[in-house]
Amino acid sequence: MTATVSRSAKMDDYLRRMEEQLRTEGVNAAERSEMLAELKSHLIDRIAEFQAEGALDPLGQALAAFGNPIEIASQFAATANLRAATCARRVCRCGYESYPS
Repeated sequence: MTATVSRSAKMDDYLRRMEEQLRTEGVNAAERSEMLAELKSHLIDRIAEFQAEGALDPLGQALAAFGNPIEIASQFAATANLRAATCARRVCRCGYESYPS
């Protein structure tokens, strides 16, 4: 039971650090939520892969494989900010809201 709780706390801390960085980089709440859900899903998939391989610490290995949560969040934020800037340019140029394809 304790191992499960500490593993959960470890993953929650990792995701919390990502969320804080996304917020710092100006990603809006809706996009942050979507990004974190996607990242958590991928993380859970990686944990399952490491478990299937018989890893002793599947969560630790999955987190290590993902990398630094601050750097990953910064990469996601850059993509989100670029997408937002592209949308803003289209609104300004066309006079109405349009979305990238």
